[in-house]
Amino acid sequence: MKAKKLNCLSLLSLLMLAACGDGGDESVSTSSVSVGFSDFPIQEVEAVVLTVESLSFRSDDELIVVEQFTSKDLGLEAAERFSFDLLDVQGNDYKLVLDDVELPIGQYQSLIVNVLAHDIEQSYVLETDSNTPLELKVPSGELKLGAFNVDERSTQTLIVEFDLNQAMTYNPSPERYILKPRGVRIVGLEQAATLVGDVDLIALHQVEACSDKAELELGNAVYLYPGHGHDVSLLSDAHDSLASAPSTIVMPYAIAPVLADGSYQMPFIEAGDYTLAFNCLASEDNNDLYQRQQIPLPSTELIELSFAPGEDALCNLPQQNGQCGP
Repeated sequence: MKAKKLNCLSLLSLLMLAACGDGGDESVSTSSVSVGFSDFPIQEVEAVVLTVESLSFRSDDELIVVEQFTSKDLGLEAAERFSFDLLDVQGNDYKLVLDDVELPIGQYQSLIVNVLAHDIEQSYVLETDSNTPLELKVPSGELKLGAFNVDERSTQTLIVEFDLNQAMTYNPSPERYILKPRGVRIVGLEQAATLVGDVDLIALHQVEACSDKAELELGNAVYLYPGHGHDVSLLSDAHDSLASAPSTIVMPYAIAPVLADGSYQMPFIEAGDYTLAFNCLASEDNNDLYQRQQIPLPSTELIELSFAPGEDALCNLPQQNGQCGP
């Protein structure tokens, strides 16, 4: 596999990329790709700051490493790194961290985000009502994300969506947070769907398991699973280790907290079929371990949805008097 580093992104041309290929083939087709960061809402923290040193695009043929960043959104011009508070871009909001890099058209195995995570002044978490930053550890210093395509279009934008409800866990000893690739995904902006809705929390907390909660507006979430026709006994909460989990479990594609006013939002969803489930005891999730939670809870709140590219959809709960659709 060939590796090449791109340092002057604004000066890249199709000929330069073609010349790096086998035999100097000048017919290589490319697309101008921008990369943006966004974040699902998360409670109990006020800042999650990452300092990124490089982005690596891995295909079957080569590894393209970007070590200088030009971004109008961040005020960068050929910067060697950038720092970014993920909580500044929640919901449908995003900011470009990389403007217009030319990438060969085709399928890529992964996007690797290399994080400066050993310096608490560079990457850290600030909890609510605290002035003391805590270490944000990223194992191996990198987030190796999943596959994506660079299409035959002149320009396109890839959104790196950080679902911190899945990706980040708290470690009490030593006191720090750990950020892992699970729950972080890549979605093409131009074809991403958005799901929003309102939940009648009073109605759903009539069920005994939910009615025991001291505060009905806290600890509620909606889970989105890929596909239709699931055995509900296999729908899993968020967790890291699969060692003690059945191999057939279905992991969430996304988890969105239901806010105190009953609203929720799931942006940047890939087109396809999904299953939506509500859980009134989401606060009992343990992101480090597999534990069998009843999902959905109440058991009636399971809805199958389908998203077309770029579609905005609404799904209100509970089912009997709610509505779901574009």
